[in-house]
Amino acid sequence: RTALERIKEGTGDRAARAYQDRGFVPLDTLPVEMPEKKDWFKEEIVTEFSDENVEFFNKTVQLCKDNGIEVYVISTPLSDGAIYSYDALDTIHQKYSELCKKQGVPFYNFSLVKGKSELFPDWYAFCDRNHIGIEKADEFTKLLADTISRARKGEDVSDSFYDSFSAYVVANSTNIAG
Repeated sequence: RTALERIKEGTGDRAARAYQDRGFVPLDTLPVEMPEKKDWFKEEIVTEFSDENVEFFNKTVQLCKDNGIEVYVISTPLSDGAIYSYDALDTIHQKYSELCKKQGVPFYNFSLVKGKSELFPDWYAFCDRNHIGIEKADEFTKLLADTISRARKGEDVSDSFYDSFSAYVVANSTNIAG
């Protein structure tokens, strides 16, 4: 089941309160299964952004800038089970990178952070393929805060990330059983 399905199944008010208090709904972790090697990169995902979504993104960024609010766009880590399943993550990553570059805002994709598999192992860190579970949520928050803090001090944090999912896969595939 997905995280959303688990939230809808009987957590109701508790989930709403948890989200209000912490900014996320804490869900227990479940081991994420890796696809078999023959199934790697075969699950299709949508790679197009609607004009309406791009327009609202641009308006939101401009509103923040107009009000002196720093903007950082992030993508939280995906499990390796997700990374090795989806077919076009590099395409999506490139589109987000270009969109953020046009707006002059940084984009940090934490699926590409070096050491991700050790920091957020599939067997312990996720509540489904696409969402971090409660056991690693605080650790991710610390990593995010540290990354932004370093960037605000003028440090180039790009060396903490792989440039693409292809580079991530090349660097990590020998550690993956599938």
